[in-house]
Amino acid sequence: MGSAHPGAYVGALTPTRAGDYTFRIRGEVGSQAVDERFESGPGRFDPVKAGDAVTYPDAVSPDSLNDDLKRTQLVAIAALAVAIMNGGALIVAVLRNRRANRTT
Repeated sequence: MGSAHPGAYVGALTPTRAGDYTFRIRGEVGSQAVDERFESGPGRFDPVKAGDAVTYPDAVSPDSLNDDLKRTQLVAIAALAVAIMNGGALIVAVLRNRRANRTT
């Protein structure tokens, strides 16, 4: 990462679990030693919230996807059944029309 301001450093971090965190930054910047701790809590930074509390649109669970897939499959099966019945009715109508045309 980096920063547009000399002497300022930025690093993105996305914790995957909700709760309180303590971050420890150790190392050196140039010849300056760095060893700092940052803790979540009152008067500090907020605890990490659960992903579903901060996402938009709402996160989708595998269970809800499975439910949606099952409903979609049922609708597709019903539509296929209706299409087959309509095709059968069309065939019957064509055959009746042919017979009627032969007798006249």
